[in-house]
Amino acid sequence: VVDMRTRIAELRMLDRPERTLGSLLGAALQELAATGIRTTLALDEARLRFPADVELQLHRVATKVLQDARNGDGVTTFTMDVTLQPPYAAMILAHDGTTRLTTGSFEDYAFVRRGGTVTVDAPDRREPIVDVRLSSVEAVAGS
Repeated sequence: VVDMRTRIAELRMLDRPERTLGSLLGAALQELAATGIRTTLALDEARLRFPADVELQLHRVATKVLQDARNGDGVTTFTMDVTLQPPYAAMILAHDGTTRLTTGSFEDYAFVRRGGTVTVDAPDRREPIVDVRLSSVEAVAGS
């Protein structure tokens, strides 16, 4: 079901360019909040947009972390701090439960292969902090 929601969100992003990545992330966070998890979003989004494929990859990273929170034990809070200022992007996503995520969980993303980074800090597989950075034109171009 979650994978289907992800695909629908991705199609909305492609079909309705007026829906920004920030608005889609906010909507996904609201869905998580509906499960009883306390959520927080800090968003700094420029009018200038990333190419659609880069936005999709960033959305997929966020969706993967949100899904991890849904599946984790003991999750009561989820925070998302997002800066989208092309060609720079930063997302810090964190929750307070158990996790299955590692830095290797994101190595197949094209923007990571081109110099972007996704790191997961989760001591003892708990309370993951996922840090996403995209800071170069090369990482955006040709994704």
